[in-house]
Amino acid sequence: MNENILILDDDKKIAEILGRFLKNRGFILSETTSAEAARKLLKKQSFELLLCDINLPGESGLDFVRFALSEYPQTAAVMITGEDDSISASNALDIGAYDYITKPFERQRVLFSVANALKRRELSIANRSYREDLENMVSKRTEKLQEINAKLLKEISERKNTQKVLQESEQKYRFLINNIPGCVYKGYKDWSVDFIDDKVGELTGFDKKLFDDRMLKWSDLIFDEDFQEAAQVTRQALKRGNDYIREYRIKTKSGEIQWIQDRGQFVRNEKGEIEYFSGVFFDINERKQTEEALQESKQIIEEIINAIPVRVFWKDKNLVFLGCNALFAHDAGFADPKDIIGKDDYQMVWHGQAELYRDGDRQVIESGEPKMLTEEPQTTPEGNTITLLTSKVPLHSATGEITGILGTYMD
Repeated sequence: MNENILILDDDKKIAEILGRFLKNRGFILSETTSAEAARKLLKKQSFELLLCDINLPGESGLDFVRFALSEYPQTAAVMITGEDDSISASNALDIGAYDYITKPFERQRVLFSVANALKRRELSIANRSYREDLENMVSKRTEKLQEINAKLLKEISERKNTQKVLQESEQKYRFLINNIPGCVYKGYKDWSVDFIDDKVGELTGFDKKLFDDRMLKWSDLIFDEDFQEAAQVTRQALKRGNDYIREYRIKTKSGEIQWIQDRGQFVRNEKGEIEYFSGVFFDINERKQTEEALQESKQIIEEIINAIPVRVFWKDKNLVFLGCNALFAHDAGFADPKDIIGKDDYQMVWHGQAELYRDGDRQVIESGEPKMLTEEPQTTPEGNTITLLTSKVPLHSATGEITGILGTYMD
């Protein structure tokens, strides 16, 4: 794992207990008892996760986490509280914390909250990177438009033929719009839209004139199941500021499904009232198809490992289970393979053989070599002892680093 975690709790003993538990799980821990000291640590090094007590002397935990998430947006946060109440939970989630855990700690609850907070952090960073790339592309196009407009202003002052200058300006503007990888629009509260060019025909199959004459509104194209979610995103954007990003499906003239990313902003008048929406519709069908293909591939893999007549499991470098097939889950006494995720061999019915299994796991991880067809005992949920024929191989990341093990066995 090797993620850096900062624990902030004025009860030093609790911080030490929590830190020792997480350190044994492979995390890198720093501990402090005040917000002031925590601020200094954040300046010196980066942390993937903050575990912060709500009630601190001086600056409260909520105020500190609000500051930390604002100044260090790539850091996730989980709040610690001694009171399990809805007000504490609501306050923690309102400032951007992923979760909150109560004292005294339940180990599995802590691991679950930490793992999910780190996962959400990774997804947030990936989404932020995607948005930044898209915004950079639009920004470059905008800079080009500004350069063209600056040149046109100079030309206007130098030329006598104003009509000719305007015609050239229009041509250049159209050229820029045509090269934006999307459909530029001006929208209104009733979902009527005006389009700069005819790209909407390429995107939807409907003629631009249908929208110009108000015979067709953009909401007429949106799937009913997606409309409410798109409207909700708009309402949330109104509370945050002027920008919004919406993703939804539309039905084209030919009846095909088209995924759209709708990026725009609210344009307000002097009174602060919204006059219209200015934005771009992007075709994200290819991206959605890739996501669906990955999901289908994952489902096929799950079906394959559940169909083969051997037990299959895989663990991370800390020997915590990441998954298994249905046969393995049954041997462990679980109805669903998902129930085993986050647990280790000490929590299984075969806890008596846990150290034996883990020694074998470590040999594979440390040597990088597979360990094949080894006889091992196992305690069943009924209390019987059976003999297994076990094989284990190292798991590697895309860069070749060993990230865990994949194991199989037969009775």
